[in-house]
Amino acid sequence: MGERPFFGRIESLRGLGCLAVAAYHASGWWLNGSQLLPHEPWNGVGASQNTAGRIALALIPGHAALMMFFAISGCVLYVSLQYGPQDVRAASRRFFVARIFRIFPIVIFGVLGCLLAEHWSAPTAPDRPLTTVLANMLLLDSSINGVYWALQVEVLMAPIILLLYFVDRSYGTRPLIFIAVAATALSFSKHWAVWPPLSNNLYAFVIGMLVPTTGRKWVAALTERAANRWLFGAVVTLFAAGPLMGFYSRFTAVFETYGAFVLLSVAAYRINARGLSFLDGWAVRQLGITSGSYYVLHMPLLLVVLPAAALVIPAAWSQQVPLLAGILALILILAAMVPICVLSYRFVEAPGIALGRLLLRPRRVDTMTSAGPAVIM
Repeated sequence: MGERPFFGRIESLRGLGCLAVAAYHASGWWLNGSQLLPHEPWNGVGASQNTAGRIALALIPGHAALMMFFAISGCVLYVSLQYGPQDVRAASRRFFVARIFRIFPIVIFGVLGCLLAEHWSAPTAPDRPLTTVLANMLLLDSSINGVYWALQVEVLMAPIILLLYFVDRSYGTRPLIFIAVAATALSFSKHWAVWPPLSNNLYAFVIGMLVPTTGRKWVAALTERAANRWLFGAVVTLFAAGPLMGFYSRFTAVFETYGAFVLLSVAAYRINARGLSFLDGWAVRQLGITSGSYYVLHMPLLLVVLPAAALVIPAAWSQQVPLLAGILALILILAAMVPICVLSYRFVEAPGIALGRLLLRPRRVDTMTSAGPAVIM
């Protein structure tokens, strides 16, 4: 089948998405007695600042980024399976080992980081029971870091993605399209897949799995002008769906997911698409590489970098010009997290991935023959 393709622009999009998620989460925190952006109206300032602050908050596509993450997972995992062994047993072994060593080392490190950050910010905080700590490390619980619920969905989706891949391989893309549409309709129910987060978001992974097949064929047939128009519409949808229909609306999530399908299809398979070349930049690519650490660590890092931001930004600014203070604080906070996450990738994520590769490396049968090299996610 040839060498597995690498979608650098999709990786860069994942990095930008992490910035959006972290910015939205940080925006509700307080600096010098004022929220960074007005989830609640700022007191003592004019209506113009509050209005501008609400607009700035609405334009942070945190939820859209989350739906894009799920679609990206479906896409890249489908491609990983496509270019790996096609025997069910071998594919399953490779898939699950790679998933385990991709996710759990950084999750375990993140839980430890949360505990350290908690005790650093509140030294008198009671210790958490060991059972709770272990449950969070195994993603059986997300009480220590609430954002881990999305990683719990990722783990639960792994066997489903594997199953759907072999359904697609055996019967073609039509069953997957039907499942994607049906799961989209069912996403308005919280209990059809037992656990509400899985019920609400399963379809996004399936939509992502269609990018390397349906999405690839679709964008290949578009003219350059049409591809750019679709790309523009997708970006507008990702930014506008939340402000227009409500941040947590199920309709918003559906529009965001299908907008992500268009964006990912164009980013992966239309290299000449206008406006996406910035995703090839070194800084954006590095952010994409460290996106796993950025997502896992941004909440505990807020406990550390927010007090540092308070030392830089005068308290009077937070009271008199909170819009300026909040935007400046967000920029400083997001930037300060990057070098820490780069180190986390280098010393936690990358060794975990390498260990998974080592376990999947074929063993020599004798000194004369050996299996071919494994392809790793």
